[in-house]
Amino acid sequence: MIRYDSHSWKTIFRLKGSVFPKASGYAFIVSLCAASLKLATARGVIGVSKYQDELNSAIFSGFTFTLGFILVFRTGQCYSRFLTCAQGVCAMRAELHEAALCLTSFSRQSKRSRHEVDMFVHKVVRLISLLHACALECVTAIPHKNLPIVDLDALPSEQLEYLYGLPSNLRVEVIYQWLNSLMVESMSSGMMTVPAPIFTRVFQQLEKSKMEFSQVQQLILIPFPFPYAQAAKMLLAIYSGFTPVVMIFWSSTVPSAFVFTFFSTFGMFCIEIIATEIEHPFGEDANDLPVHEFQDEINSALLLMMEPLAQKMPELSEKAKLNHKQLSAMKRHRSFYDVVEQISTSKSDESIPYMKQDDSDTFVNSNPSITEPRKLDELILGVTENTRDAKQETLHDGVTPGMERQWVPETTPTCFSSQVTSLGAQLTWPEQWLEQQVCVNRDLLRALQQIVDRLSLNPPSSDRPSVPASTINHAPSLLLSRDKLVHERDTCVKQRHTT
Repeated sequence: MIRYDSHSWKTIFRLKGSVFPKASGYAFIVSLCAASLKLATARGVIGVSKYQDELNSAIFSGFTFTLGFILVFRTGQCYSRFLTCAQGVCAMRAELHEAALCLTSFSRQSKRSRHEVDMFVHKVVRLISLLHACALECVTAIPHKNLPIVDLDALPSEQLEYLYGLPSNLRVEVIYQWLNSLMVESMSSGMMTVPAPIFTRVFQQLEKSKMEFSQVQQLILIPFPFPYAQAAKMLLAIYSGFTPVVMIFWSSTVPSAFVFTFFSTFGMFCIEIIATEIEHPFGEDANDLPVHEFQDEINSALLLMMEPLAQKMPELSEKAKLNHKQLSAMKRHRSFYDVVEQISTSKSDESIPYMKQDDSDTFVNSNPSITEPRKLDELILGVTENTRDAKQETLHDGVTPGMERQWVPETTPTCFSSQVTSLGAQLTWPEQWLEQQVCVNRDLLRALQQIVDRLSLNPPSSDRPSVPASTINHAPSLLLSRDKLVHERDTCVKQRHTT
């Protein structure tokens, strides 16, 4: 399916999915015949002057009106079929997803073990995805193997081979029966503890999806009436053969005969080709419905149901206004994006400490809430870039420098925990934040190790090393020069290469 901007005139020049090239080819052939007849008449090769009085323009105009009405009516009926198929497929997908969502929600209230509940949900997800794919295969010309299905390998091979041997329409019936059997079995085994009248809603949703599929299948199996399509094509062929003869008398020159015939037949061919394009809405043509997107959408929706955060019910925070007067007194309710953006901004401000730069090009300590930042990456001044250049060096645990930004265990390694503690005390940064950053980025761990080694921050050996009082007292006045850090970095690299 082609998505376009209906308000833009650029769509005129778009060729993909357009009927203009094919219609122009037919119209060009007819126009060339008209130009040839006009040229032969002008040179006296063909004498048609005696037939000029017999030509009645009213007959030709009436024939043109009849042909136009038939073509427009057929195009309208084909568009109605196209729209009905699109609505039926979308409704079937929505009903199947709603049934899967209800089964997943109902199973969470079960008294059975968590493993049994998860197995039931995974069965539902795979059967719904398989049912939707088989239904699309039945109404389209796309093979079943080209439609993605959620973890199809998890189903028994014997039953998959059995499905493969059945016709496409019978596969839908078998999978529909499997789903009904699964739901009945869940009720008898005690998996579903919801009341029967509520659980019946799932059967109704599956029934509606089956009805939508049957309607779409009916439109595909029953084509547009053959006599109507045959009459439309026959009248269009007569019009194409009669128009060049008429243009001999209605035009004065060869170019005018060519142009008038071209535009007259071009419009008729466009309407006919449009009808044939949208008469069968399923397939792999540019103007057909996006069957693969339909399958991908339901697969994404089914997988989203199993997301842990999607299953967790949100609770109101302590800041929630539980008084009706307070809610009514609010002058403006913010949008979803405004609230989420504010939450993201506040989290980033609280979790990332900054250092500001003074006039002497040195980095001094500042409050983490300052929003004109010099981040930690700027403080170490490209120490992480050194690890990218030293391709032959190997970090601890077999991690090479090219594998930066790799996740490591949530706790800081013991050999560096004391160094991080001392460095955090001197820089007046939160120790917990430094440990988190070190755990996320191995390059940062290496950079901190080099800085700590060069500044001779060797704490006493203990489980929780203490920082000297003199270091803490002088921490606010500590200045780390930009040039000094660069020099220390280069010296450390040279020593490592020498070793």
